[in-house]
Amino acid sequence: MVSRRENFQKYYDLAENVLPSNVDVSEPTEEERQRFFVEKTLDAWGLVELKDVGQYFYKWSTEADVGVKAIYGLVKELESQDIVAKLQVENIDKPYFVLTKDLAVLEKIENNEGQLSNVSLTSPFDNLTWSKARTRNLFDFHPALEIYVAKEDRKFGYYALNILYNRQIVGRLDPKMHRDKATLEIKAIELKQDFKPTRDFKQKLALALKDFMEFHNAKTIKTGKNCPKLLKNQ
Repeated sequence: MVSRRENFQKYYDLAENVLPSNVDVSEPTEEERQRFFVEKTLDAWGLVELKDVGQYFYKWSTEADVGVKAIYGLVKELESQDIVAKLQVENIDKPYFVLTKDLAVLEKIENNEGQLSNVSLTSPFDNLTWSKARTRNLFDFHPALEIYVAKEDRKFGYYALNILYNRQIVGRLDPKMHRDKATLEIKAIELKQDFKPTRDFKQKLALALKDFMEFHNAKTIKTGKNCPKLLKNQ
């Protein structure tokens, strides 16, 4: 196990010298493993379809069978114990599940329309969107991740941030921070074809970018040639 880190260097030691003595190292049962994976997925993603558990914990990384058939009975049992609740997502036939303790959070969000209309910029690796299949099902959004694509082959940008607005992902933008000039450059913005940017959206996007600038200590912002005229006069 890793005992300490110095800069980027990891130092390893025997597990018994690193692991605290109060940690339970007994082997869990198959049901206990499945229950851990189910509850961990629900806690991380909030709202899941049964097959999502298998996507969150890939088979090559777990020792438990977390396919739909394997965990169906367990989820029904957790539902009967009021640990898990079943929900129906608009325009999706299959049921979704949520931890019962999170129902109050959903209700609070539902009743806070002002918060929903804000613009948020999220990392492609955020729990909300890193699963391509889940993002496609919930948001009808599935852009290619081009971080690992050669520069000359990229069609959009290196590190595109998703644009979340009014319950939907409406597009993405490609930012680049020039720290030597304290300048934030928005190299490209792409919106979904069926999304029509309103004045409210444009204003909220400008506010989100202002917060983004402050976070990165940027003093100025500039837009690239691949940006639509969204930020002018905002």
